[in-house]
Amino acid sequence: MSQTAPEPAPNVAQLLAFYLEAGVDCALGEEPVNRLADPDLAPAAPREAPPPAVARSMPAAPVLTGLAEAPPAPDAAIASAREAARTAPTLEALRDLLEKFDGCALKSTATRLVFAEMGCGSCHRLAAAGSNGPIGPSLDDALPRHTRASLLAKISDPGAGSLMPGDFARRMSPAQLQALVTFLLATRAGGGSR
Repeated sequence: MSQTAPEPAPNVAQLLAFYLEAGVDCALGEEPVNRLADPDLAPAAPREAPPPAVARSMPAAPVLTGLAEAPPAPDAAIASAREAARTAPTLEALRDLLEKFDGCALKSTATRLVFAEMGCGSCHRLAAAGSNGPIGPSLDDALPRHTRASLLAKISDPGAGSLMPGDFARRMSPAQLQALVTFLLATRAGGGSR
């Protein structure tokens, strides 16, 4: 009688991909919401009382200034995001708020995933990613000399004699490339995105 080994638990990237394929694009509450249901026919769900004034006194969009800072507590980030969304007068204003909102660690985690998924750490040393790749240049040393444009150019066309594959940028989506560059810029001394 042979036993089959249990399947390994999915990693974060696999879970995010599963949720995206399932159509999950955001999590707003504990209970699911059917946005396609006819609002006149849908039963009204019991709602909890709004949070006390403490949630309203939080800044509309907390910003992480460095990688060493801890993100706000999840409850505080959620309250802050809800307050920011509630105050948006238009959909365009809401989009702007969402682009600027850094109240949780998800953006940082998502950009780090691209660095890991693309295998950058197997060639490059980068302390912020915990990588010690021995093949390519140390990103800890090289990144302070780069701007967003120069990083995009270097990744898109590594140049003759480079060990980095010439098609490396084409192996990822434009969004992944932008996330990778954002992560790299955030890890260099002083951070920022000149």
